[in-house]
Amino acid sequence: QNHNTMMDAKDYVAVEHFDVLLTDLKAEDIARVKIDGIQHLSAAEASTTIILKGTTFGENARILVAAVVSRTKKDESNPVNAIMLVDTGSPYVFLTIKTWNALGVKIEDLPSDQAYVKINGVRVLAHVSTNHFEDVDVLGASFLKNCKLIVDYPEQAVELRIVVD
Repeated sequence: QNHNTMMDAKDYVAVEHFDVLLTDLKAEDIARVKIDGIQHLSAAEASTTIILKGTTFGENARILVAAVVSRTKKDESNPVNAIMLVDTGSPYVFLTIKTWNALGVKIEDLPSDQAYVKINGVRVLAHVSTNHFEDVDVLGASFLKNCKLIVDYPEQAVELRIVVD
């Protein structure tokens, strides 16, 4: 089967063809955002907190949350705080090269530019951010399908609650 097309199957976009046009959100914007005093790529303690706090950002009210990202193997774990874009239109989770590096991962060592990580204790496959969103960590449906999202636009407040079985 040819997997080099944009649409491999009905309603499926191959990860290497996925893109998010983010002209209003860049690395320097993410670096300025603080959520509950948490700054992007600061050191973190491993966390299984099921409530991720967030905010809306900018003219387009982008939804951002503070998450704790770590590797799944304990001996490779350097948990970091990541300010992540909540993108209900993305089927996948993406991490920037800076975030992978902060986790102690070299991109050239990743098979197929992907690896499993833990986001607040939830194991999920993450890919490398590319194209128009190379500066932004993205929480997509592969993570969000187990969450409840509450957005209060007037108050610029966001709560992403991980639903535990």
